[in-house]
Amino acid sequence: MLHSDDFCVKEEDGTLYGWSEKNQRREGLGADDKNGIWICLKCLEQCPCLKVFMAVMEEKGMFGSKMADMRFFEDSLYVIEPDSPEGGNLKHELREIPCASAEFIDAIQPETHGFKIIDGKGTDVLALKINGLKVSGVNIGAGCYRPHKDDEYTIISDLQQCLDYILFVIHTTHKRYPHKFKTDTQKWVESLS
Repeated sequence: MLHSDDFCVKEEDGTLYGWSEKNQRREGLGADDKNGIWICLKCLEQCPCLKVFMAVMEEKGMFGSKMADMRFFEDSLYVIEPDSPEGGNLKHELREIPCASAEFIDAIQPETHGFKIIDGKGTDVLALKINGLKVSGVNIGAGCYRPHKDDEYTIISDLQQCLDYILFVIHTTHKRYPHKFKTDTQKWVESLS
């Protein structure tokens, strides 16, 4: 995303957006990934023992997650990806593939914290699951609206809600939540045994 020389971020009524005064126009924030990075850094400030995985080329087919060294995740309890558009949503089934155990979803209480469970599309969590991630993973709305567009914006309260919720999960969920990716073929074969 190219910005004008005078690009700046403006806040208005609890919303962040990119602006060029010289051109009198809105310009995209890049918030689709930046909101998640901000959340990860804020979590690391409070919980320095966390591990953060930032994959390259997520927007170009999740290349980094598809090629990840899965040994990085061997001691992970679960994976949370703050990269879903908009706010107040949690995705644990991506492209109709379950990515988290029911036990994990029960433990993290999304509805109690104002998050609606919705179906999702391809994300790094799904790519990691297909690549062999052995724990539950979810993708959470991080407050970015109209991603990759010039009129992209962030609702600050949605961004904060995502951060607060992830910190709640970190502080209250201390056990490992295994979950294995299964293809439709594997499910069919197992049903015959």
